[in-house]
Amino acid sequence: MRHPPRYFAALILSLVAAASAAAQDAVRIKQSGLYRGEIVQYDDQIIKIRLGTGDRTIDFPVEKIETVQTMRLPAQLAAEAALQRSDWQTAAREFRSALSQEKRAWAQQRMQADLVRVYASLGDENAMVETFLEISPHRRDPEILSQMPIRWTLEPPPTAEELARAKSWSEKAKDGAGALIAASWLIDGPESDAARQLLGRLATDVDERVRIIARALQVRERLRRSPNSVKPADLAELRADAAQAAGPLRAGPQFLLAAATEKSAAPADAALAYLKVAFVYGAKGDLAAEALYRGAVAAERGGLQPDAGRLYQELAKSHPSSAAAARAKKDGKI
Repeated sequence: MRHPPRYFAALILSLVAAASAAAQDAVRIKQSGLYRGEIVQYDDQIIKIRLGTGDRTIDFPVEKIETVQTMRLPAQLAAEAALQRSDWQTAAREFRSALSQEKRAWAQQRMQADLVRVYASLGDENAMVETFLEISPHRRDPEILSQMPIRWTLEPPPTAEELARAKSWSEKAKDGAGALIAASWLIDGPESDAARQLLGRLATDVDERVRIIARALQVRERLRRSPNSVKPADLAELRADAAQAAGPLRAGPQFLLAAATEKSAAPADAALAYLKVAFVYGAKGDLAAEALYRGAVAAERGGLQPDAGRLYQELAKSHPSSAAAARAKKDGKI
């Protein structure tokens, strides 16, 4: 049976309409209902939807989202499944595959945010930072920034390789948060003057996260170069900033408060301040390891040998490959 041309034209139009409807996003908002259209922005702050075929958009805070229905690639689904079972290698591979196929900018950025966490779990610091630098201008969540390798510790000095890596990060940074990570390392190297000036500018950045961390790093620089120049008023301001910072970002400023306490107060007080870094503010990676090590050293100096021993044991158990654990092992503590 032969069909007239108009039949095929109508069939094509119906298939296109069906495909368009199938690809339509749907977002259910608490106490507001279901909205259908096209998601044009979806980050850690808001979700924005273009309604219908016009230019009208509506946005909601992410905390009001109940459900989001949108197209997800098979590779993305595989990556998310791997993420659930902590299969980091598979998750990284599948997210990279999905990113090569995904065309929606907001969807790419959400996958990259997941990829940052995957690289953090894999211990691939450079890949983690470089992925973060790509999405940093579009993300304001403190949790993802807290995973970045900002240099809070005072020692040992950075290696030439670490400084070269930080230089590369500085050249790729697209906003204050990205520049902050690089500056925290470069300030301990030959480019310290430029890094110091950059921290001065970042201390007035529009992003509150960046302002607080930049001011804290300025205190760190003074603790490293001239501890006596750090006055009680400076520490009071640092303490206020730490209290104002979002939870995941408090560990770094608290580490500096502990370092200042170690230089000016009783060892037991310093040990307690370091313990807050690791156990109260949830520091991760090298910062947590260094806090445990410094806390153990302070406890020893204060005559609290049993407590010091427990901290060394925790360091060996939780961070066996860290530089802090290597120092403790060299000292015969673990």
